[in-house]
Amino acid sequence: MIKKVGGLLSGKPHPRVYGSFPGILGKYVREEKALSLEETVYKLTHKAAAAVNIKRRGLLKPGYYADITIFNPDTVLDRGTFTDPIQYPEGIE
Repeated sequence: MIKKVGGLLSGKPHPRVYGSFPGILGKYVREEKALSLEETVYKLTHKAAAAVNIKRRGLLKPGYYADITIFNPDTVLDRGTFTDPIQYPEGIE
């Protein structure tokens, strides 16, 4: 069973609950250079919002909501494991 405890999930959620996007940015963008940073950020923001018909999200432009995450592209990475899944990623303060 997964419960919320003080803003965190308890139990054993999947490790990507805390690190899906940082994992993509760290592994496929920085380490493997399989994706560009710009294209990946677009796919994780505006393209994802548009795919599920969420309006005015995913771009920084007038009239849109400014949902911003500041991350360090040199250090961002997921830290969760199946043994210890409740870990915040590196590279995001």
